[in-house]
Amino acid sequence: MEAIYSLKVRTRLIGAFGFVLLLLLVVAGMGVRNLGQTFDRLASVYNDNLVPLRELGEITRLSNRNRILVMDMLLNPSAANIAKRDAEMGKNADSIDKLVKAYKGSRLTEKEQQVVPKFEAALSAYRNEGLTPAREALRAGDTDTASKIYKEAISARLATPLTDALSQLTEIQVEAGNAQYAQAEQLNRSTRWMLIGLTATAFVVGALLALRIAHSVTQPIDQAVDLAQRVADGDLSGDQPRTRGDELGQLLASLGEMQQSLHQVVSQVRGSADNVANGSAEIAHANNDLSARTEQQASALEETASSMEELGSTVRHNADSAQQANQLAQAASTVAVRGGEQVGEVVSTMGEIQDASRKIADIIGVIDGIAFQTNI
Repeated sequence: MEAIYSLKVRTRLIGAFGFVLLLLLVVAGMGVRNLGQTFDRLASVYNDNLVPLRELGEITRLSNRNRILVMDMLLNPSAANIAKRDAEMGKNADSIDKLVKAYKGSRLTEKEQQVVPKFEAALSAYRNEGLTPAREALRAGDTDTASKIYKEAISARLATPLTDALSQLTEIQVEAGNAQYAQAEQLNRSTRWMLIGLTATAFVVGALLALRIAHSVTQPIDQAVDLAQRVADGDLSGDQPRTRGDELGQLLASLGEMQQSLHQVVSQVRGSADNVANGSAEIAHANNDLSARTEQQASALEETASSMEELGSTVRHNADSAQQANQLAQAASTVAVRGGEQVGEVVSTMGEIQDASRKIADIIGVIDGIAFQTNI
């Protein structure tokens, strides 16, 4: 069955119809052959039975006619009547000879071949010992001799064997005709049943082929429709259709590949969506962590700003102290003019204090910049 499914649909249809047509040709061929045999038998019946029967019937008729003509000449022995009837008897004799020759030229059965010599002997005796002497006596005007020949030879002794031989040959032809008819009837009956059987076989085989081909075509179409409907409904989990070698198999394979491709695409999209969801969750968690850290940094910056304010206050206090110290130093410088070493030391100390004041001023500038940048 797989081998059938592997064939193209066109090949299957052509093969099925070709097989049915072949069966029809066989039926027609057998019918024509048997019709030919029937015709041959009919021809044999005609040529071998009907024609010989007609010839035998004509021989019987002409033989009886010659016998009647002798009786007619005996009843009317005038010269004119005798001459007329004698001429007719001569024609009949010639016709009988032709009919006998034609009959013997036909296809004779074994029974006929056994009877034909008896028939020829009876016909020869009927003619030579009966009709011919009677005709000669009548032509000579001897009606008494002719009448005696008719009564003692023709009627009493010669006519019966000829009639019996002709009857036997006729009966043989009738039997042969009946046998031919029986054979023709048997042939007709066998031909009729054979044609009925072949026709029924062709019908059954054609019906089975039609059902099988219809099934092999509609089944994959139904599978294709079901697969397309499931894909349309969003079900991509169906099994791959069974592969076939025909066009419908190619269609199912293409639909199966489409289903697999859609399944892969949906799987990839679903995976990407899951990745996006996971990334979004991670981003949200990171945002929460960042917000917490930002709050912590803001709190730390507030503490730093408070510390910087205290530091600024301390620096300003130191600056004031440095200013007072400078004033004291100037006052002391006037006092220390008097001593060189003390003045030098005081001057050096004041320089260091001044450098420290500048550093403090730089620190205050940096703190102000940080406070400005952090909006504190």
